[in-house]
Amino acid sequence: MQRWRYAISLMCGLIAALFLAAMMLLTVADVTLRAFFNTPLRGTFEVIELLLAGTFFIALPAVFLRDEHIVVDV
Repeated sequence: MQRWRYAISLMCGLIAALFLAAMMLLTVADVTLRAFFNTPLRGTFEVIELLLAGTFFIALPAVFLRDEHIVVDV
């Protein structure tokens, strides 16, 4: 029973990590293009918002399946 929880948790974690990497690369590309060529990528803000929501909602089941907690320091 623990094996399937670990597999699903790992899969969700990898997908969330891919979303996070895509957000970082998209931000770097947008800032670089804006600084050097004065041509920003259109729709970057909206895509990053969607990737952020996807990261959170894919990572949340992984945390629950591992019986861990999410801590947010404000």
